[in-house]
Parts: sequence; structure tokens; C-alpha cells
Amino acid sequence: MTLSPTAKRDLLFLNVGHFANHYLMLIFPTAVLAMAPAMGVAYGDLLALTTGAFIAFGVGTIPAGWLADRWSKEAMVGVYFIGAGLAAVLTGLTDGPVMLAVCLTLIGLFAAIYHPVGIALLADRAQPTGKVGLALGVNGVWGNLGVAGAGLATAWIADSFGWRAAFMAPGALVALIGLVWVMKVRKQPKPEKPHAKAAAQFAIDKWRLVAVLAIATAIGGLVFQITTIGLPKLFADRIGGGAQGVAIDLSDIGLLVGLVFSGAAVAQIVVGKLLDRMAIRPLFVAITLLQIPLLAMAATQEGMVLLISALVLMALVFGEIPLHDALVARYAKPAWRSRVFAVKYFGSFGVSSAAVPAIALMHGAGGIDGASVGGASVEGAGVGGFTTLFLVLAVSVPLITLSGLLLPGRDRAPEPVPAE
Repeated sequence: MTLSPTAKRDLLFLNVGHFANHYLMLIFPTAVLAMAPAMGVAYGDLLALTTGAFIAFGVGTIPAGWLADRWSKEAMVGVYFIGAGLAAVLTGLTDGPVMLAVCLTLIGLFAAIYHPVGIALLADRAQPTGKVGLALGVNGVWGNLGVAGAGLATAWIADSFGWRAAFMAPGALVALIGLVWVMKVRKQPKPEKPHAKAAAQFAIDKWRLVAVLAIATAIGGLVFQITTIGLPKLFADRIGGGAQGVAIDLSDIGLLVGLVFSGAAVAQIVVGKLLDRMAIRPLFVAITLLQIPLLAMAATQEGMVLLISALVLMALVFGEIPLHDALVARYAKPAWRSRVFAVKYFGSFGVSSAAVPAIALMHGAGGIDGASVGGASVEGAGVGGFTTLFLVLAVSVPLITLSGLLLPGRDRAPEPVPAE
């Protein structure tokens, strides 16, 4: 069954929403490299101000999922677009650390709506085609292009127009997209409810599924956040700085980070297509198992070896995301799918909110003085701290692999079932 023009348009908006979600959340980790010298504040101290944003990003998923199932998924997506966009604009207008922390937290609170609501709505729209895995994979690419675009575009805008513009310009655009979404969904008829057979019943014990999701999303979310937030600083230390003392511009760092994230994002389409054709367990075990040696390489290598290992690592990290979403989309009924996604992302984002304080506390541990960013010396580059952090992740990931063994060895995606 093919999608209607309305469903295709909705999927496009939802994909753009995923791009915007990760873009807005990751403006600050790159912009802070320009903000710290401008404000005369240490990198670690300024980065810590975004802790509240990532806590809100996790905690806010629970009320968002509940409201979406009880009220309207479409309306909640509109609240996300407009609220997160305006919060980003306010961040660019703020002065002082207190208001900066408040505005960043507002971004996180509104951005929390997207994953439990937007992805549940995407699964609803794609369910009649029987290609939910592909839809999740494509949606994941959009999200990770947002991760890549945040580093690349933020670095360029901050260098060219200042850090305030790096928040205000994309924020205004996202709010405008939200207004267009609201006008479109108000005019379209209410979508028909999916056929009862469109969502498979639990093929395994519910508590086993909950255990897999709890372990995978908690540790996997921590790996995702630490790698995406810490990569700009790691590249500054290990590729453009460190013992070589080679100067590197902020734009160069953003370009490298953007290239890595963009290249790695393709893995989500591959995984998405495979999910529509085979059982989840072999993919789950293989993707998580391969992350272990690559995390160890990222912890210890530098230069071109680091760049290549980071590209492969991020491909695996990004490729794991549609696996988690497919578990919910395959086994949860549409009527309570947003709430299941909410619990899933609450665990993921809640635990991964520890990424910011972990990086802030450990980036200077065992650091090499004299790393250079844009020709300016950076004290305590944090090579030792990043080594410890990535090695801890490497010994934690095997728990995800073991949890994947609880999944059934034979499984397949539900057959396409048209809406009644």
C-alpha cells in the first residue's frame, strides 16, 4: 500500500522536526567554544549550564507522551515546533549565566515533545505500508543530519555573525515551520485509526521487552550523548591540538564533526531496510558488539586514525537508534504508543543527561596544556579525561549486547494492513 499525499507531507514535516530537534539541542556544545572566550568563562563551567536542558529533555517526555495519547499527537507536534523555536530565539537574546541556563532548559523542555510524539505519529502514518523500519531509518537520518548540521552551521554562523545569531536564526525558522504545520493539520480531516491488526501483539514476554529497552536505551543514550556532545572538543584536542600544537579554526572543527555525523547517518537507512526483512536480535547483537573496540580506539587514538574510527563508531551508534524504536513500533498498540515511547526516551534521555556533567568534570583530567583552537591556547585539553570516559563506555556497552540475547531469534515485521 502506498501513502496518501497527506501522509507523505506529514512524514516530511516529522522528518524536518527530527532534524530541528537535534540541531537545536546541539547548538550550545559548539557555540560554547566561541562563547567561553567572549564571556571570559572556562569551557567546563559554561558547558555545565546546559545540564538543565538535557534533564528537561528526558523528564519532559513523560507528560508529552501522556498528553499526545489523551489529546492530540498532531497538536503536540505544533507545540514542539513553535515552543522550541521561540526558546532558541530567547537564548540568543539573553545575558548572564542564570537566564542563559533558563532559556537552554526551555529548549530542552519543548524539544522533549518530539521523540515520544513525533516518532509515534510517524509509526502511525507508515504502518499501513508495512515499511515502518525504513520510515524510522529515514527519520533517523534526518535527526542525525541535524546533529551534523548543528556543529557545522553553528560554527560558521558564530564565526561570521556571533554566537547570538547561531541561536536566533534557526530558532525563528523552526517556529515558522511550526506555524505552517499547525495551519496544515487544522485543514486536513482527522486520520483514520489504524486497523487493529496493524500493530503486532507482544511476541515475547512484556517484561523481557521492558528489560531490553531499559538497558539499551539507558546505556545507548549515554553513549549517544557523550559522543555527540564531546566530539567537537575531542577533535579540537586530538586532531587540531594536543602534543602537535597545530592551530585549528572553529569552522574546521565544525566541518570535521559535520562530515563524521553526515557520513554515519547513512547507516540508519541500511538498518531500517533490514528491520523490514529480518529479526531484530541479530542486528541488535552485531551493532552493539562492534561498538566496543571502536570506543576503545576513540579513547586512545588521534589524528586520522581517530577520524576514521569516529566515523565508523558513529555509524554504529546512529544505526542502533532505529532498533530501539522498532521494538516499540512493532510490539506496542497505536493507542498507547506515545506513552511507551515516552517511557523509553525518559530512560534514555534521563540517564544520558549525565553526559554533560561527565564531560565538564572529566575534560581536564590528565589534559595536555597548549592545545590550540583558532590559534588560542586551551589549558587542560582533556585528553586523559576523554580517554577514561570512552573506556568506561566501552566496558558498559557489552550489557546492551547481552540484553539483546533476550529477544526472540526469529521474528519478522507485521504484514502491511490497510486502515479501515
